This record gives sequence, C-alpha cells and structure tokens, in this order.
Amino acid sequence: MASSDNIIYRQSEAPSDTDAQAGDSTPTNMSDLYIESLYADNTTKNLYNKRLRYKNEVAIATEDYSNVVDFNFAEKHLYGRTSRLFVPMVVSDPNTQIVNIRGSKTEGDFKALNFVEENFNEMTYQFRKSVMSKKISAADPYLSELQVYKAYENPHKLYYDHLRIYKDAIDSIFKDDNESIISFDDFLAKLLPYLKKTARKQPFTFPAFIKSNYCPVHVSGLVIEIADISPAADVEKILKLTYSSNWEYYLNACRSYGFMVDKLYPGRLVADIASSPMLRKAATYNMGSTDRVLRGAYTPAHRGYYRDFRNIMLRFYNQVKYPSFKAVTCNSSKAPTVKTTRPIEYPPQIFKERYSELFFFRLYCTIRFMEEESPYTNNEKTLLIDDCMEVFRRKPRAAVDIFERILNKTFDYMGSLSYIKSKFDRIDLEK
Repeated sequence: MASSDNIIYRQSEAPSDTDAQAGDSTPTNMSDLYIESLYADNTTKNLYNKRLRYKNEVAIATEDYSNVVDFNFAEKHLYGRTSRLFVPMVVSDPNTQIVNIRGSKTEGDFKALNFVEENFNEMTYQFRKSVMSKKISAADPYLSELQVYKAYENPHKLYYDHLRIYKDAIDSIFKDDNESIISFDDFLAKLLPYLKKTARKQPFTFPAFIKSNYCPVHVSGLVIEIADISPAADVEKILKLTYSSNWEYYLNACRSYGFMVDKLYPGRLVADIASSPMLRKAATYNMGSTDRVLRGAYTPAHRGYYRDFRNIMLRFYNQVKYPSFKAVTCNSSKAPTVKTTRPIEYPPQIFKERYSELFFFRLYCTIRFMEEESPYTNNEKTLLIDDCMEVFRRKPRAAVDIFERILNKTFDYMGSLSYIKSKFDRIDLEK
C-alpha cells in the first residue's frame, strides 16, 4: 500500500465542510459558458465553443498533472482495447482475472482487473483515512469517500446485443426490398453489398466492434468511474469535480496509485499499465511489465471469435430467412399460379461439408476489409487474402493472426497520430 507521505498536497490546510458546500451555488452565467446538457445547447456551434472553453478550463486546472489524459486524442481512445500493434484485444480470462471491487459504498456488482481493483481499494482506504483526519473535506459528494458508479463491462455480451440490433436492421431492409432468401449463397449475395456500404461505421465482426465507438472503454477492465455525472454535463463536472476543494488531493492520489484521470470526464479513472505503482501491483500476478500485462491479461479479440465465425454466420442466416414464402406467377393464357418455396436448411455437418474452412477464411477477410480503413487497392486486397490463405492451409490460427496484424496497422487516416503529425509537418513546410 502506498504511504500517505508519497502524496503531495498543495492545500495549506484542509478546507471546512462549509467551504465545500459553498461550491454548490451555481453562478447565473455558468450555463452560458459551458455545456449544461446536450438538450439545453442544441446548436453545433454553441456546443463546440462551450466544449472548447471547458477543455481550456480543465487544462488550466490540471497543467501540473501528467496523469490527466485526453483519451479522445488520436489513438488514445483505443487504450486498453488494442495491443501495441493496434490489434483489438479483450480480457483473456474474465472469470479469474476480473474481480469484484471492494470498499465502495455504492451498491452494485462492479468489477475490474485484479491488480487494478487492489490499487483502487488501497486508494479508497487512503481517502477514508484522510476524511477521518480532516485532511480533506467529508462534505464533497464524489471526492471524499470514493464510490463506484461504473466499471468493467463484458464485451461479448455487448457485442451480441449489438449483433441482435444488426440482425433486426438487416431483416427490415430485406423485407422492405422484398428480398427472399433461399440459400446461404443467396444470403451472402444480399448481405455483402449492404456491409460494403455500412460496415465502416457499423461494425459487423467482434474485432471491429471492439475498436468502434459502439464499444465502451470499460471492456478493458482498467476503467473505474467514481461519479454518476453525465459526460456531457460540463457545468456539473466543473462544479462538483474541478472546483472541488479536494480536487488536487484527488489528482495526486490517483497519480500515487497509478491511475490516469480522463481530462474530458474527470470522474473516470483509467489504470496506467506503464506506471510504477500499477506495475508493482501487477507483478504480484506475474505481470511486472507493460508487455507482460498485455500478454497475460489480454488476448486478441479475433481468436475466439474466428473459431465461432462459421456458426455465427449460419445462425445469422437462420434468423433472417423466412420459413417459407410464396411467389405468384401470372400467365395471360392461364390463371395465376402460386408457388411455395422453403429456404434450404443446413444441418451443421452438411453446412461444414458444403462450405470449407478456406471459404470462411476468405469471407472473414473480405468483411474485415470492409470494416477497416486501408490504403490497399482492391487488387492488393485480393492478393493479400490469397497469400494469407496459403498460410491458412498449413497454420490456420497463424494466418488469422497475420491478417489481423496487417489489417490493423495505423495508416494516415483522419484522427490517427501519424495523420495529425503529417498535417503539422505540412504546415511547417508551407511557412
């Protein structure tokens, strides 16, 4: 456990409870300066200017703290969800590595990675001691005795909820277009053109879902939220967090226990798996370095998913096809005839024999290319898939790993750090 002596306090003395409660009085012009809610500020320009003002306010309040991080900047938003090579990853064994968070006064079954939970529990104890010794105000609603309001979320459950919505949307589109599916080939012929148009923004596969904005940061097991303030409510975040009399104690304590603080949502703590305090705790689980944490606590998201990819596609087919449908044929010399057609049913073994492993590997690669930004031409994509298929014939898992590693390289797309750097370099050259 970290000693309280390691935490640096700027306060010359602890504030009184009266001082803390005084922060609750909202200046009449506060909502004119910052976002109060998305519903109250309904113009894009207004929201942009207010959020920019909020960022400046937080930047001033945290300028001496390197552990306050903007997780919306470049690839930082993927922290805890991708490897160093930007391959999507998930906690490898949630049943043993994800544990209940102790010490919080909040009711609820909140969880985090084991070493993250231990450091948070020790930090919570430190806050309680400081409240009892009056080093910090006990009246603060969030930054006194820490409570948990949100933590680990199961990415597999979130994905299958997402897939259900996806299925309903595709089902509706097929119905609106009067599309009737009679076989798996027919299903793919209708599905793939739709995915080509939508998959970049609405991911279809599990790895793409993990990297997308549909997947919350909480799936990493590194995130704990100690406030129930809406992330959009900048006024409330400033009044109850940034303006708190316990604010600097909070930032110092987080730094001492290896937690980063989200600059845009300071009630969100993110374990820094490169920090000494966090790695010391991870070392008790044989993960004493960042690389060991990435290898020991996580696994590539595509591995488990790809093993079930064939079954997922078969289930999808069975869910969107109709049990039967009728087609009316009109002939001028005869009365109209009605023909009832039933789509093909595929028992698992028959399906496996009809559609080979190589068929599904090519299908998987094709869909993944639709989901990710890539500098490759269509011809280059085909050649890359063909090369990976040659590897697949000998080592299936290695082929999927190689493909994902190549696919997830960060290129100069909008929002990536390399893209931003190239823009700055271009500006410098033009001066």
